[in-house]
Amino acid sequence: MTGANVGRYDEIAVVEEIQGFVALVCATPEGHRSGQRIVQPQDRVAQVMGSRVDEVEPRTVFRGQADARWVPAPKIDRPDYERHRRWRGIDRLGHERQLFDHFVKTSRPHLETVPGNDWEALAIAQHFGLATRLLDWTANPLAALFFAVEDGSESVDSAVWFYSHGGDLAVGPSDPFSIDEVGLFYPPHIAARIVVQSACFTAHPQMHADWPQSLALIRIPGRCREHIRRQLAGLGVSRAALFPDLEGLASNANWLLKSRGLPAGQQQYEAGGAAHCR
Repeated sequence: MTGANVGRYDEIAVVEEIQGFVALVCATPEGHRSGQRIVQPQDRVAQVMGSRVDEVEPRTVFRGQADARWVPAPKIDRPDYERHRRWRGIDRLGHERQLFDHFVKTSRPHLETVPGNDWEALAIAQHFGLATRLLDWTANPLAALFFAVEDGSESVDSAVWFYSHGGDLAVGPSDPFSIDEVGLFYPPHIAARIVVQSACFTAHPQMHADWPQSLALIRIPGRCREHIRRQLAGLGVSRAALFPDLEGLASNANWLLKSRGLPAGQQQYEAGGAAHCR
């Protein structure tokens, strides 16, 4: 998958249990850089998570991806869209504007809140699947972990990416199509999904734009997807919680009623879950 130029990035660890993931999220950046693989969270949770609570806009954000081989890239820069541009003989900006203008023109009857500017309209468009220059992130690491393990094959590892952006925001220019470097955008609460997913976005001015700060990832073995997803469900992190609408409820009900059984039998599952994961 093509897109932004990630340059060098660190693979922090491979985790098979939610406890190990939480421990790594609670580790200091210095621990990550030193190559520390196992982190005991007890002494750091209050300090680190407390500092995150104090941040109105957290400086570290997270992204879950079903395939650890994928490089984080906005949808507009992915191969199908790039091939479409070459076939039509249009550039990226022209492609973006056509998609965005069509969405703005046709979406108004479906909007609960009319966006106040192009940044807000772009955030809504991105959140409902339009190909844009935005890339989804979340301030909630457990939400990112859910998106990493929700779907995919047991033969393919998934990943949670970390981006420590240093507070560089992209919303300086009033026009999102005139930015000249990758930056972070925290949207206002203009859609229920944005609120419950603690959503934020990086905005990418062009293909292969350099990330101004470093990226890192945690790898989750494909065989551990279901085990970790059930652990997340026990913490209230589910499709129904992250998509507070009928689609989310129906999708979550389908998952609950699959052959592995309902969470009421979770103790029996968890007893053999870790062994299955390994």
